[in-house]
Amino acid sequence: MGVKFYIDNWLTASSGVGLIEVLQDAEVEYKDLVKDSRKLELPEELFEKLPELYADFLTKGIDLTMKEQILKSKKLSIETLKNRLENPYTFINGYDIIKSFYRNSIFANNNPYKDIIKQENSKLLNSILNDIHRKEDMDYESIIDVLENKGYFENIRNVIKYYLIETLKLIISNQEDKNAPLCFFCRERHTYVYKGKYRVFGAEHFTPLSASEDTLPNLFWNGRNKMYLCPYCEFYLFFAAFGFTKVGNNRFLFVYIPDDLDSLISINSQLKSKEKVEKNILGELFRVVKFLRNVETQKARWILENIYFVEIEKVSEATANIYSFSISPRLAKVLKNYIDKYPPNFESVFPKFVEYVYSGRSLYEFLFKILSGFFFPKRYQNPKGYDADLIKKGMSFKEFLPKKLLYFIKFQEELIMGESFEKQINFAYREGLNLKKMYEKELGKEKAKDRIKTLSYRILEAVRRKDLDAFEQNLIRAYMQVEREIPYIFVQALKDENFNRIVYAFLIGLNGRDWSEGEPEGTSEESLGQE
Repeated sequence: MGVKFYIDNWLTASSGVGLIEVLQDAEVEYKDLVKDSRKLELPEELFEKLPELYADFLTKGIDLTMKEQILKSKKLSIETLKNRLENPYTFINGYDIIKSFYRNSIFANNNPYKDIIKQENSKLLNSILNDIHRKEDMDYESIIDVLENKGYFENIRNVIKYYLIETLKLIISNQEDKNAPLCFFCRERHTYVYKGKYRVFGAEHFTPLSASEDTLPNLFWNGRNKMYLCPYCEFYLFFAAFGFTKVGNNRFLFVYIPDDLDSLISINSQLKSKEKVEKNILGELFRVVKFLRNVETQKARWILENIYFVEIEKVSEATANIYSFSISPRLAKVLKNYIDKYPPNFESVFPKFVEYVYSGRSLYEFLFKILSGFFFPKRYQNPKGYDADLIKKGMSFKEFLPKKLLYFIKFQEELIMGESFEKQINFAYREGLNLKKMYEKELGKEKAKDRIKTLSYRILEAVRRKDLDAFEQNLIRAYMQVEREIPYIFVQALKDENFNRIVYAFLIGLNGRDWSEGEPEGTSEESLGQE
């Protein structure tokens, strides 16, 4: 029988993802370890190797980190160098996240071997630096070469790795007490006695959830913590940090999908593989949506309906804020239906788009900002503030508005009304294009351009005020100018529930470009709104 770990909340899920990441780093195939949607089972021989694999993972690349630290020194001196490398343990892979997640644990402040590691390091350094000190005209690159040739980086990595393995053995060597309560996390193994008490989950096991009988007794029944820990699950929780993705100086993100371990691993691995992480947590939803493009429709919708994001924001050394958000079933359905339709040239404003739809803000406000940037570029010389990205996007369209903007109208209608009104929106867009052609035929392109601009300003202002009368009067004058009858669709626009979708589609068409006689729609030039 193997060693089993269960995944039934975001903490144990992040531990599972972190464990898989360590195994993947060691090129260990993990597929056979996934026994069902909620369980990992490791063969005994693999579990026994975990401390070594964990230590390998933490010390990988430590030489590069230390070299970078040396090169950061502005003043060249041996003392400066010694100070920089005084505590090599802080250069292990992911030390910042370990310190944030496991403060006061045996991996951070309470590591029993940290002083020994410093002493060993001092011996290794002094034996080399004393020789360097006698030489003159040595820059830091030359010193790094000497340290490399003398085996310093390899030796100190081996020292740290050895004591990391010993640290982990301190945990898993604890003998469970068969008469003790069952572990809260696996419900199979028993806890053990630690400092005269049964071992329980505490701040050292996951500092962001920092709570203990001493600090916050009110969180526990009768002031007692009954989240008992067996040695194996205690070790397992120390993988949780590697399940999170760093998304800022003090922020970490994890995507949790219950009862779907394969998707859970795939999505979080995709977040980690990304070179650039979105500054806004909601922007990461885009990565999830892209991942689901190749997932069977019903399963993808189920994932979107059940997924939620966990964000940890470190406030101080010992405290953190934990935020989470999920996606409503209606939004999940619309997102799934529109995965492949999101305009690629609007990806730069996708985080803002997701923020709008998730917070319930209307995408017509979103469109209004884009159109404002297009119509009034001189007003926004250097846009700042919440919607600056949207205004800049509008300003980037130099000659005309791309038809792809209709996507946001259709998405909004599908989300609110349950249908996209695609035919009506496309018809209103086409009427805008037709009126533009009539103006150009009647007045010539240059005069038509000025007339269309003036009309667009007035209609946009009517939209802002939701002034149906002003819209009606401007429309009558516009069609009288070209001696044409007003299309029936604008009678429908005067009904409140139809107003936005028809008027915005019409405005986009009025300032769009008809590709029927030239280059096909969808080129990069069309997306940029310029010829």
